[in-house]
Amino acid sequence: MELVVSAIRGIDETTVFVMIAQIIHLTAPGMEIIECPKCRSPIPFRRSNNPIIDGSGFEIYDFLCASCRKRFSGIIDPYDDSLLVEVID
Repeated sequence: MELVVSAIRGIDETTVFVMIAQIIHLTAPGMEIIECPKCRSPIPFRRSNNPIIDGSGFEIYDFLCASCRKRFSGIIDPYDDSLLVEVID
């Protein structure tokens, strides 16, 4: 955050920190933050309006972590809506 503060001249540090806090709290409705199973980086996730459903009734999702570049897949259990993820080798 020091880089942000030093890059903005004419605005005091308190104002900058308040602005950053407001931006961090902005998320789209229905957006969740999940963790990469490899590096634990946060990844935004939103369920699809038209999901791909497998033969067992699970919603299927594919992810790519921007931090470690690992691909992983996830399914949503139809009974409790929990997301289960696994790294794809």
